[in-house]
Formats: sequence, structure tokens, C-alpha cells
Amino acid sequence: MTIDDIELCEMDEQLAYVLGLCYPLYKEIEYDGNKYILGSCNHNKISGEELVAHINAVQSFLKKSHLTENMLMLDNSIIKVPKKGFSIMIEMNKPYRNILKKTVEQILEANAKIRKMFIRGCFDGRGSWDTSAHYISLDIDSDKHKQNIIDKISSSLGIELNINNRGKDAKKNDQIRVMKKCVNKFLDEIGLFSECRKNIIKNNIKLKDS
Repeated sequence: MTIDDIELCEMDEQLAYVLGLCYPLYKEIEYDGNKYILGSCNHNKISGEELVAHINAVQSFLKKSHLTENMLMLDNSIIKVPKKGFSIMIEMNKPYRNILKKTVEQILEANAKIRKMFIRGCFDGRGSWDTSAHYISLDIDSDKHKQNIIDKISSSLGIELNINNRGKDAKKNDQIRVMKKCVNKFLDEIGLFSECRKNIIKNNIKLKDS
């Protein structure tokens, strides 16, 4: 899939998920002579079996759409992404930022299934559980428009987010966070393809409540 394909095609749940993977924090690479933007699913701790299960779940989902059935997907180790996991790759055959901005804006007006899959993609890719504050967090560019559109899409589904802006000189990325009161609703109604990530969240909720 190329940026051209995204600009020209009609939105579906599978494409919305892919956009959710790549939109919050842009990552560009060059691989095999071409330039790509990555939608990465990164894990701090995951077994080989759990990673294969995550890959299989995503591949099975993407194959349901002619738009995404043949998307290039590689192990992170092959493309030198430092964390364990895998990445979906979109060829940058033209400048992409304004195109993705306009495409994601359209998701806000799409049906609930498409909006849910976009938010699932955001957190299925790089979401993590904060053990001290008890929320699901996601690193994001310090682009206020980008942060606000993700917040609006999530809020339209009843999932409230908190935006943590780090400041210009901060070494860490900004974050968006699923509010504590919405974590269970997020798991039940948005969900994740990563059973490993889902279990980490569920187990920590149990620990918090025990």
C-alpha cells in the first residue's frame, strides 16, 4: 500500500486500524530501496508464542479487506526497530502528512466500527499500562491538531482521554492516556488484538483492586 492508495481509497475498518498504528507518532525508514512510514506494534515484554498470536490476529483481520490484504508486514528486528514486535509498512510515494491528516479527520465522521478500529490501532500498536497512575498511555507527537483529533474520535466512543504535553525542551514524547474510569469500557468496547497487552492491563487492574 502507498500513500496514493490511502488518498484514493474508501475508508474501511482495516484501513482505519492501520492509520491508528502509524498516525500518533510518525516513524520513517528506508528499506530495500524504498521509503516507508511505519505502523509498529511494539512490546517491552512478550513471549514468542504471544507475538505470533498477535501477528496472526492482525493478519487475519487485514485479509478481510482488499485494501490491506497484501500489506507489507515485517518483524521489527529486520527493519531495526529496537523493541520486539512487527511493523506494517506504507510506501511513501509522495508527501504524506497532509494526506493522513485529512484522512484521519474523515474518520471522525465515519461509523462507530471504523472509529473504534482507529482507536484500537492507536493503542494496539504502542499502548502501555502505567503501573503507578493506572491508565493506558500512548506516546504521541507534540502536534496539537493530531492530539485533538484522536481525542475527539475517542470521546465520540465514550472513551475519555487525558493529554499530557511535556513541553518544548522535554526529552520524552507527549502522551495521550485512557482515563482510569474508562479502562474497562475501553477493553470491552474498543479492545486490542494483542492478548499479551490485554492481559497485562487486566492483571494490573486486579492487582490495583485487591
